[in-house]
Amino acid sequence: MIAVGSAESAQAALDKTENFDLPWLCPVARAALPYDDDQIAPPAMGGGITLLAAECVAPPLLRADLWRVHPFAEAPLVTLGDQLPFHWRELKQLQRCHLATFGLSEDACNPKVRESFAELVEQSLLVNGLPLLRCILDQGSPLIEAGLLDPDGLKAAVTDMQTGP
Repeated sequence: MIAVGSAESAQAALDKTENFDLPWLCPVARAALPYDDDQIAPPAMGGGITLLAAECVAPPLLRADLWRVHPFAEAPLVTLGDQLPFHWRELKQLQRCHLATFGLSEDACNPKVRESFAELVEQSLLVNGLPLLRCILDQGSPLIEAGLLDPDGLKAAVTDMQTGP
């Protein structure tokens, strides 16, 4: 609800403008990259974390006939969150200050090492994604047949992922 949006995030803007090397794409797919955001659905009013929270708590609330729409997804509340000062929302400072009022330690409220799921996501992609990519290479794919995936570039990417950086 009060997360920093991509329009406010310098890293999100950098990620958007960075030129990624995608050797597994054929020329047809490369030509479409500048249009990757055209005609897509607009973002949800509530942030991703809010929607995940709603997914977790909605069933018991609905069974109790409470909050047919999750309170954090209510448009006025989302608008209020968006209007809070940036420094309150950046790195979830408002939530961290709230935790401190309960007497939690400085390390609990402002850990020196921030939690990141990057390693978990990377491992999951390697464990689950590599077999899928090998299957595409072994059995073929409509994406290859349509000239969107370059099998040689895909094979090189799979080899790089298997051998590591």
